[in-house]
Amino acid sequence: MKGLYKRYEVKKIVGKTDPNADYFVLRLDDGGSDYEHIHACRMAMMTYADEYKCVNPVLAKEIIEKYDTPDYWNKISELKSALRAALDYIDALPSDVVATLPVMPGFDRDWVEDMF
Repeated sequence: MKGLYKRYEVKKIVGKTDPNADYFVLRLDDGGSDYEHIHACRMAMMTYADEYKCVNPVLAKEIIEKYDTPDYWNKISELKSALRAALDYIDALPSDVVATLPVMPGFDRDWVEDMF
């Protein structure tokens, strides 16, 4: 996985593009396969809309209407509920039963807990 690097060239449609400017491109649609990335991009966009609403309330409203979709957040909420149910099930198992089970490869409880 790479860090910060030049991946896109940004060009203004109206006016001159400043060749010395730094830009950061966010993917906001549902077309990508990296849902964590898209979620982070949408959260950044919602933060931008919230911070900029006093300057341009029309833009902020349009951003929120377009990208703050209930279906997306419902999916995130359902995933969190499923993870919580899995953790609750694991916690409900008696310790003598757990001691006989193999370790779940690839499952990091701390990572899951940190998401909550």
